[in-house]
Amino acid sequence: MNGSITSNVTLDGGMLGGSGTVGGVSVGSGATVAPGNSIGTLTVSGNVAFAAGSTYQVEVNAAGQSDRIVASGSASITGGTVQVLAENGNYAASTNYTILTASGGVTGTFNTVTSNLAFLTPSLAYDSQTVTLSMTRNDNSFGPDNGGSGSSSGTSIAPTRNQGFIAIAAERLGVGNPIYDTLISATAAEARAGFDLLSGE
Repeated sequence: MNGSITSNVTLDGGMLGGSGTVGGVSVGSGATVAPGNSIGTLTVSGNVAFAAGSTYQVEVNAAGQSDRIVASGSASITGGTVQVLAENGNYAASTNYTILTASGGVTGTFNTVTSNLAFLTPSLAYDSQTVTLSMTRNDNSFGPDNGGSGSSSGTSIAPTRNQGFIAIAAERLGVGNPIYDTLISATAAEARAGFDLLSGE
């Protein structure tokens, strides 16, 4: 929806996307709202409501930009999931994104928030008019602490002994190193493929 419609949109299944303007949005169970055609803003000149079982799909990038819903009315959230789809990029250890604003106030919370990144964990914060998404470095390690036979803390992403050794070396490079920065913003599958490339497999 990249134009403008004045009526309310009720989703009973299906997906609403685009960067247009709608009169109001009611997102039922099994339905998804995904603003933009990539990262973008969906404007609601009324109220927005997320029911239990609904999904709010949010794209984010390393520059701090994200999908967003901007409502002139209220936002009523009675459950549902925020599904974070992170674009490739070198993410900071913690980045905040405003994903929903409602001039008439925000009530309720989403049940869950998920992300496609292995080393950054999403969380949500709420105030009277906004919902903020934070992507923060978690305790998943690149590789097991002892090089392939188990990790002393968190979860190791590298499943094999060869991957484990190279993962430990890559993690020790730290923030600011291009290898570390690339791996920290990877999915689990991308990180494992990177470990294989680095180890020569």
